[in-house]
Amino acid sequence: AWNRSKEPRDEVAKAGVKTFADVSSLVAEMPDQPRIFWFMLPSNIIGDFLISQLGPYLRAGDIVIDGRSEE
Repeated sequence: AWNRSKEPRDEVAKAGVKTFADVSSLVAEMPDQPRIFWFMLPSNIIGDFLISQLGPYLRAGDIVIDGRSEE
């Protein structure tokens, strides 16, 4: 699991989830195709995030799920 904030990472790590502080570390640990990315980010952040942070790591066949709410 990736989160830019330390506190949420620490919380899910207590449940045994492997966490990452940056996207490059997360992607490096993912197995080969197909890679599935599920994001639950505020709607005003998701576009910029995908382009600037994840975009350079995406490959043909990757799946990106936008799990944001419309709130």
